[in-house]
Order: sequence, then C-alpha cells, then structure tokens
Amino acid sequence: MAASPARLLRVEANLLPPVSTAIDRLPPLLDLIPRLAGLESGSPSARRLDPSPRTDLPSDPGLRPRITDYHPNDRNQVRRAYAQRGTCQPKEHIFPYKTYGAKDRRFNKGWFTQFNWLEYSIAKDAAFCLCCYLFKSDIGEQAGGDTFVSEGFSNWKCPKKLKIHEGGINSSHRQASRMCDDLLKPNQSIQSFHFKQTDQARIEYRTRLNASIDCIRFLLRQGLAFRGHDESEDSSNQGNFLELLRFLADHNEDIKAVTLRNALENNMLISPAIQKDIRMVQPQSKKEKQNISHTLYNLLDLCLIFI
Repeated sequence: MAASPARLLRVEANLLPPVSTAIDRLPPLLDLIPRLAGLESGSPSARRLDPSPRTDLPSDPGLRPRITDYHPNDRNQVRRAYAQRGTCQPKEHIFPYKTYGAKDRRFNKGWFTQFNWLEYSIAKDAAFCLCCYLFKSDIGEQAGGDTFVSEGFSNWKCPKKLKIHEGGINSSHRQASRMCDDLLKPNQSIQSFHFKQTDQARIEYRTRLNASIDCIRFLLRQGLAFRGHDESEDSSNQGNFLELLRFLADHNEDIKAVTLRNALENNMLISPAIQKDIRMVQPQSKKEKQNISHTLYNLLDLCLIFI
C-alpha cells in the first residue's frame, strides 16, 4: 500500500537540515565582544610568564613581541615592567644616515626631548611609541595603524608625522598615554582604570552603537553597498555607510556629540570589520528581531566592561 502524501512530506521534512534562527547566529557575537572592546585574547599558544618580576624582556622596541602575543594573564605584568623601565632612548648611539634624493637624513636625538613617548630601535633603525605598544587598541582601522607599535617609523625626511601620531585630546595615543601615567601611580591597579566605565560612557557607547546599527539596517533593507572607493578624510564621497552616518549625526545632536570626530579614535564602531560583525547578527524577520534584540544588547553591553 502506497504511503499517503502527508506521510511522505513528514519523512522528507525530517531529512532536511535544521532551519537557522536568530539565536543560532548568536555564537559569533561572543567572539565579537573582545573585538568591539579592543581586547583580543591572542592565540592559544601565547607565551606564559612566571609570577616573578621580569628583567629579561627585550629592551629594543624593534625586537619586542606584541602585547597580544603574551598570555592574557601576563599582559598586565609585562605592561607594568615596561612602564617602570621607561622608554628606550639610546642617546649616545651613532644614528645611521638614509639617502632621500640628494639629501642624507637620520634620526634626530633631539626628538627624544620633544616627544617623551618616543623610542628608538637600533636593530631596525626605526622609531616606536612606548605607550601605544603597551595600551594600543586592536580594533582594525580604528586603532591608528601599527607604524609606531610593531613596524616602526623611519621616514626621517618627514618628522612632522611624530606630531601627527600624537593626535587630538581623544586620540588613541593620548588615551594610551593616560593609561601609562595611571599605571605608574602608587597603589594604582590596572583594572581600576582600564576596565572602569561611567554611566555617561555607557550612554555614549550605546548611542554610537545604535547609530551604526540603524545605518546598517537601512542599507541592508535598500540593498545598497556599504563601502566607498575612497574612504579617506578628504574624500568627497566616503561610501554609503559613512555618508549616511554623517547625515544622521548632522540631524541629531545627541548622535553628533558621540560619533565620528567626536568619538574616541579606537571606539568609533565604523570599521569594515565592525560593520561586518553587526551585519551578521541582523534579524531577518520581525519575530527574529524580538528574539534576538534582548540577548544581543545584553551581550554588547558586556563590551563596556572591557573598554
């Protein structure tokens, strides 16, 4: 006797793969939290230090491992050791010349006096920044690049970039510099200033995050591209996402006060990586939106603990 159509449908339905739901898409968000907070945990093979004070950490900034290469439980110890040691400034070193066109130029030791954060690597003949090495955020494009952290700056014909690196009052460098100063205060623990968040900071962070989410939702709904061909500061069209966010800020003072130029450089929430992560967790239906919204914002709020 042939099986009924209803029975065949039930059998075939059991063979289908499970349907993805909004909650199914939440696990990647757990990986997103440290990225939004700028606190990547590093690889499983990150080096582990013993509890005793370290004196064998490389002094030459060009030979140092990145802070994120150390085990998460050891990073504070490494930071404190380097902060107490101070900048590497070999003032008696004979700095080699480099040829730029018809002129020979070299590192100017007078820059040590002008920029107290400045370090020089004899191994790489390059300049580095101690405070950014210790506390620079790793949030993609919002982190200010790796020139003064791991690559080294050696364009001696353009010393104005040393001043540009310092940036404004809320630049990544200024923020890292304040963290270094706080770290050296007596009885000051890293956690007490590195993880502290005020209620005002939470409000500003959520306003900034909601603005990015609203822009992404609009672009997805309209089927528009996010990126622009030229997203530099002097570009006449930085792409749909950034232009829409700027339009939103121009018409809302609360958003304007905490986004783009008015946000901390390492916490703008506008990098392509952040756009992609937010896009991944956008619900596809009204029901999914209701299911995901509460869990989503609870998880994103955890980021504030680590900023």
